[in-house]
Amino acid sequence: MIRQEKLASLVLEASNLQSALQLFSAHRPELVIVDLALGDEDGRNVIRSIRALNKETHILVLSMHDERDNAEDCLRDGADGYVMKQVATEQLADAIRRLQRGEIALSSVMQSAIFRGRKDAMSEGTRTVASLSDKEREILRLLGQGMSSSQIAETLHRSVKTIEAHRATLRGKLGLKTAVELIRFAALWSKQR
Repeated sequence: MIRQEKLASLVLEASNLQSALQLFSAHRPELVIVDLALGDEDGRNVIRSIRALNKETHILVLSMHDERDNAEDCLRDGADGYVMKQVATEQLADAIRRLQRGEIALSSVMQSAIFRGRKDAMSEGTRTVASLSDKEREILRLLGQGMSSSQIAETLHRSVKTIEAHRATLRGKLGLKTAVELIRFAALWSKQR
């Protein structure tokens, strides 16, 4: 039996980067599903362009390309999840629900691969975490729980700009280049505590 639920109130489709950005600007969707094969263009350009326009929009890659070859690059570009086209409809719906909860949506196989690849970096990073202030460790913990900057700001009674400044400081102190790397690090660090 297929469970019926409403995952979206409006569905739009674009066949190239320009029309995707026009639709995004006009409708500001909460979720964008990107195919890496976008006509003659690279879908990763869509990810980077949308992420540059809006940090809060959830971006899910739906691709025929093996996630082992592309998922990490897409996450670095700003995607929040990666699902292969041949997955069952329920797995796609689950990925969308996970993004709506503020989680990263990857297969368990890919999560394990990323975790294994980050283990050495994690042990070095754990020593660095000891040098963080109490406030920075608290923000890192909340990031690890999947909270957005606005949720952290509300929880800690701070402005979103203050939280974003702390996130930038955390990236610098931990030697992380992108927001996605910071979130991954925070999630792994939280699990080890």
